[in-house]
Amino acid sequence: MNQQLVLSGDSQTGHCNKCGKWLGSYRYKNGGVNKIKKADEIAWQLHVNQELGELIAAAPTIVSPIDSNRISQTISTFINQAFQSNQAALSRAILVNQATIGS
Repeated sequence: MNQQLVLSGDSQTGHCNKCGKWLGSYRYKNGGVNKIKKADEIAWQLHVNQELGELIAAAPTIVSPIDSNRISQTISTFINQAFQSNQAALSRAILVNQATIGS
């Protein structure tokens, strides 16, 4: 198994940047994502979108350099808290093949 580059000039979203194969579940490749049915799920998605919008809006005002290690650690901490370090649960929640997530 090869390590995926986070950003690659010739990569295509959702595909292996080495061989070009689709990394997610084929069930969801062509937009067949299940509709959100619960109001609390919709509210959560709206909250996430709002927070991301605020982060993007604040980006030009950031004066200190971004610490990629801190970002990685924060994401890992969230995954550990939200999914109890269960990569299979995470991959199901974000509709990405578990092998894509790595260890």
